[in-house]
Amino acid sequence: LRQHGYVTMVLSTHGSLLLEHQMVLHAVSNNVDAIILFPLQDDRESVSYLEHLSTPLLLMDRGVDGISCDQVMIDDCAVGKLAAASLLSRCAPPYMYIAGPEYNRSEHARRSGFLDTLRAAGVLEHQVRILPHEKMTDAIDHGTVLDLLTPVTCSGIFCFNDDFAYQVFYALAMHGYRVPGDVSVIGVDHVRQHFRYLPPLSSIGQVQENNMADCAVQLLLGRLQNPDSQISVKVLPVALFDENATST
Repeated sequence: LRQHGYVTMVLSTHGSLLLEHQMVLHAVSNNVDAIILFPLQDDRESVSYLEHLSTPLLLMDRGVDGISCDQVMIDDCAVGKLAAASLLSRCAPPYMYIAGPEYNRSEHARRSGFLDTLRAAGVLEHQVRILPHEKMTDAIDHGTVLDLLTPVTCSGIFCFNDDFAYQVFYALAMHGYRVPGDVSVIGVDHVRQHFRYLPPLSSIGQVQENNMADCAVQLLLGRLQNPDSQISVKVLPVALFDENATST
């Protein structure tokens, strides 16, 4: 965007719906040329308000049903399906899913894709342990991630994002568990492609030729140049980047 003469103002909501409403009003009051919003779970109030303004709006990473504006996101349901398929091919149940925040629409799609695929393969409900987001973040803050995982009875762990996956990876490794020898771990975002000093971790991320940021910029620039162009919703494909954190 900077290359096209735009200055970017970044406003963080820290997961607060109230802050999101305030930040939206702040952005509008500053007469910005356009807004890219990562909406909290179904924040119809903020998005509906922006939808009726002349300011171009793009929803990124997660959409809101019934809203008519440009949107770019990855296929979160496919993320969960890929994770489940990978674990099913590598190790037998039981499994664990470490969830994302409930306000995040991606959480619901990933969990649904994961559980539906396991269920279709005959995995029973009691064979999948779901660890709530709040418990995981609290364990990270207090350095008690392994306590949260023990007894380590699951053979595979799917984490909402790579941040959680690396926390699990380090906690298990520091206490003598082999990843992937004893436990398979899968994250989401494939952050290691940008930070090569991180240890190998199996992760699901965007297909390289369909970068979400590039796609968002192209859509936004197109909207700024032609405000009346047709609304575009881009759901980008994902792939499993298997970097030796799932056992064979």
